[in-house]
Amino acid sequence: MRQLVLAYQGVVRGTSSGWMVSVLIHLGIGIIAASVYFVLPDKEPYVQYYPVEMVEPVQIDLPPPPVRIRQAPQPTRQQETIVVEQQSIDQPAFEVPDLEIGQGMPGIDVGGEWTDFSIQQQPTSLGEKINSGFGFEGTFYDFKRDRKGGAAIMDPHQFVAEIAAFVGSGWKTSKLARYYRAPNKLYAECFMVPPVRSSVAPAAFGEEDTLGYCWLAHYQGQLVYHEDITFRFWGQGDDILAVRVNGKEVLVACWPGSTWTQQDIVASAAGGWQSSSPKSRTYSMGNNSAVVGDWITLKANQPLDMEVIIGEVPGGTFCSMLTVEVQGQEYELNREQGPILPMFKTTELSRDLKDWIHEWLTQDHARVSGGPIFRDIPPKERKVKNFQPLETVEPIREIESAMRFWAIDGQEVEAEFMTVIGNQVLLKGARGKQIKLPLVNLTSEDRTYIELAQPPEFNLSFAKRSAQRIIESTPFLNEIPPRILDYTFGAKIRQTSARAYGHAIKAELFVIGRQRIDDRKYILLDQLNSTFVPGKENDRSHDFHGRPVEIMSYDTVQPLGRKYSDYLLVLTDERGEIIDHSSSANWLFPNLGKLRKLKVGNFMDQTCARVYPTGPGPKSLYN
Repeated sequence: MRQLVLAYQGVVRGTSSGWMVSVLIHLGIGIIAASVYFVLPDKEPYVQYYPVEMVEPVQIDLPPPPVRIRQAPQPTRQQETIVVEQQSIDQPAFEVPDLEIGQGMPGIDVGGEWTDFSIQQQPTSLGEKINSGFGFEGTFYDFKRDRKGGAAIMDPHQFVAEIAAFVGSGWKTSKLARYYRAPNKLYAECFMVPPVRSSVAPAAFGEEDTLGYCWLAHYQGQLVYHEDITFRFWGQGDDILAVRVNGKEVLVACWPGSTWTQQDIVASAAGGWQSSSPKSRTYSMGNNSAVVGDWITLKANQPLDMEVIIGEVPGGTFCSMLTVEVQGQEYELNREQGPILPMFKTTELSRDLKDWIHEWLTQDHARVSGGPIFRDIPPKERKVKNFQPLETVEPIREIESAMRFWAIDGQEVEAEFMTVIGNQVLLKGARGKQIKLPLVNLTSEDRTYIELAQPPEFNLSFAKRSAQRIIESTPFLNEIPPRILDYTFGAKIRQTSARAYGHAIKAELFVIGRQRIDDRKYILLDQLNSTFVPGKENDRSHDFHGRPVEIMSYDTVQPLGRKYSDYLLVLTDERGEIIDHSSSANWLFPNLGKLRKLKVGNFMDQTCARVYPTGPGPKSLYN
């Protein structure tokens, strides 16, 4: 032991004993750690894996999907569409109406961005895509194509013969199987198509490329009423209209005495059907005279099967009108002393559909409202709401004038904003005392308020351009087609003041048209919304325009169709305050509140109240 101690003392001689103890301790810890590292094995958490049991796939036989796959339809003749930019000496291809001084320069070209917009499909009485539960299911057939959509040879004489064969077979759809059937179905709640272009029907069924001749639409449904009723149909078709109830023809009202003798051939196929009424072919309806049908008696809530066919033979004008006469009821008389009968319907029609019918319906040939509604549920009584007139819009305010609280030196001071002078803001206190403050001392909220209260000045310009289309409708008639103009409406906005303005501005453009037959009836042709922030990146300007708007017109004994009339352009800041506007008519801006509630296609008067359009008078394109 002594020798060990002496040896230890020899090693550490001249060295601090505390340091040596520290070295020995660390050396011991290192030896222990090394032994643990090399002796102990690596261990991981124990996880046991179980193999997934494989499952044999099960074969399930499913029926084929209820979708008919067809080739793209190929019409007999490709529809020729010629687009011609209007160019003349006194009417440029791109027009700008007369504007007030300072509102814009003429001749601008509308470029810029597309606006946000919603396409409103024009309603027709051919039917809706969704069945309300009261509609007749309609199927469209194009006899110019075979069942696969390929071109088929067809002329008006053969077409009428095929319709007669269908009627003579008891309306068996197998007789139509060789011809193209459109995949889209429509559900009609009435059969009231005043004289219009024959291309309306194919387009309604989604067959826009189909020329408007040699086509047929077949509707099937049930005829029912909530109480006992005896009535008969009055109708007129240009060219095909026939009605079958409970397996028997009750009305054949095709075009009479023409080259293709539709009425005689179809009536002969229907067992030689003839009207028993001396009033038949006596009074005008649409573009010809009405045929009176057979009396029908319905027992309450006992439905009968009903079918209707409508069609067009040579093209041009198409018409299909079906009205109802209830036995024992008296009706208002028209100019010819014939009854003005209500149209057949299975539900109360939408206002948009009534507008479409009124626009083309000769004024005293039928009633759009009133009359029986053929369904097993009695119509509910309509409650008349108290009319509340809409408030007119106040004149715009260039600088907002109102008392508010301002954060000044840690206190809230009630004052009215007056103006900005250099880098200072001028306020007027509640007692009329003026207060000057540096802008930098205001809160961000107060500075934003001042920026919005002093909107920039703008130059507002409205523009329109048009292109004319000539659409071939039929090779069998030498007719003057209607004039179709595709208008594109837009606006150009330029900031003219130098002050920076980094806030969003909403631009609203309302485009107004008129009926050619009645200048007192206006229509909302287009409505565009666009938002922008004037800045260096857009040269403090904004251009926008909409999609083409089709405007059709007829130059006849009575000028039918529509024409462009006026516009209103409104700028609104992020608070909803109107900061500027431009208009070609002084009656639009005061009625902005009511104008905003209308939809594209709605008719109105000069107070922006919705009205029905005016239909053709007794002497028109059609009669």
